[in-house]
Amino acid sequence: MTEQNITKSNEVSGELQELNDNLDELNVRIKKYNSFLFAFGKGIVRGVGYVIGATVLAAILVGLLATFTSIFGDIPLLENFPSSIR
Repeated sequence: MTEQNITKSNEVSGELQELNDNLDELNVRIKKYNSFLFAFGKGIVRGVGYVIGATVLAAILVGLLATFTSIFGDIPLLENFPSSIR
């Protein structure tokens, strides 16, 4: 083998080692993201986010309804609605 071939062989060997290291790291990450504990935690966080979002949305809707009932208090259907919520 010539010196040029040995240099290219060493470069390819280094690149293959780097590729192998990257694949090992990718496998570790895939195992982590597919683990039961990670999925469980992600589901808990998502559920808490939905609850907080629904609470904020409900508060906004009740606030708007209270504002509209005070403005349009003459509507018989809406007159007693805020007191029935309390």
